[in-house]
Amino acid sequence: MSSTHIATMKQETSPLPDFDRPPVTEVALSIQFEPLNKLSVPLLGLYWQTVRDRFPNVEQQPPLIPTVERTGAVQEFTFPLQLQLGQTAQIPRLWFVSANQREMIQVQSDRFIRNWRKRASEDPYPRYRKNIFPAFQDELKEFRSFLSTEKLDHPRVNQCEINYVNQILVGEGWERHADLEKVFTLVSTNAPNSKEIVFEDGRLYFRYTLTRNNSFIGRLHIVIDSGFEPNSSKPILIATLTARGRPLSDTDDGIYGFFDLGHEAIVRTFAKITTPVMHEIWRRKDVTK
Repeated sequence: MSSTHIATMKQETSPLPDFDRPPVTEVALSIQFEPLNKLSVPLLGLYWQTVRDRFPNVEQQPPLIPTVERTGAVQEFTFPLQLQLGQTAQIPRLWFVSANQREMIQVQSDRFIRNWRKRASEDPYPRYRKNIFPAFQDELKEFRSFLSTEKLDHPRVNQCEINYVNQILVGEGWERHADLEKVFTLVSTNAPNSKEIVFEDGRLYFRYTLTRNNSFIGRLHIVIDSGFEPNSSKPILIATLTARGRPLSDTDDGIYGFFDLGHEAIVRTFAKITTPVMHEIWRRKDVTK
């Protein structure tokens, strides 16, 4: 099952929704910039030496394709594949991973990403404003310092992205994928006029435009997947919310301003698309009864 919704996010002034036990399992902050053609694999190895005390593990991944949100486009714009066949496309995306596997930096010729990942059920969400965002700022500052030392260009940021992954476990307010409407307010899984057709699984995809002062700056993408845990084969629901768009200006304030706007859009929207029953389970504390 797939669905697409396009609307405009409206700014609100009420406090952000807050949960004691949010189902967040991963958060990533990312900037995309014009390719740094001189950023070679050996230089990435030198960069690793500057962060190796915090990120001792390295993994190599295929590079991400550049993506830009365009006004009026139904889908995000991606550069033609043939543009990726030059020298810069051969540079891999490197993961620099902490010893506990929870923290990670990803770097490629046109991308810098800072991740937090939940690796155990008891891992607490470290909070965006207190830990995740400051960690991104610190690591980006160090990456820029490295580029300056190596006399490489200053990254010209063209897109910012903030991504939240939420894994919603079975037994917490729902028992099977057909209980989707017990978790999310967006859709009903009941087939009209039939008791013999039972929802099995599917994917929902929604898009919202993000605006500032009535001007388009990007989109909020929502993907809801139903699946099964690899080890136990128990049903699981995964909600991924991604805010992506251009910086609000060419300065750091413009970059960080987009992250603020994207974070708020994600948090408010997640609360709106999930049910009060789930809010009770996640211990929502910003509302009064």
